This record gives sequence, C-alpha cells and structure tokens, in this order.
Amino acid sequence: MKTPKTPIEFDYDLWTTEDGKCMVRVKSTGEVTEVDRKVMRILRAEEKRLRRLLCGKIAAHKGAA
Repeated sequence: MKTPKTPIEFDYDLWTTEDGKCMVRVKSTGEVTEVDRKVMRILRAEEKRLRRLLCGKIAAHKGAA
C-alpha cells in the first residue's frame, strides 16, 4: 500500500490500512507505528488545520500579486 503524503510542513504521514489499522510515519526518522483511533483523529485534525492555514496564505499571497 502506498503511503499518502502530507504537507511538507507536517511532521507525519498518516494512513489507514485495508484492515482498519491507523498508521503514522515520522518523516524525520522514518519510524512507522500503529496508533489508537483517538490519536489518529487528533493528528488528522492538526493536518487539516495546517492545510487550511497554508491554503489561506497561498490565497492571500495570490491576492496581493
């Protein structure tokens, strides 16, 4: 299974396996581990927040140009 990529600014890659395991890869070390669903929800929320923040900066930058 291919690991989905998160934004460069985010420290982790997050994915769920076909059998429902929540997996995290730490980008700086390459370490892969299974995490609890509660942890996955927290990390996904942080990823979403970061994506929104980055999209807002890009949109603001384009508007200023």
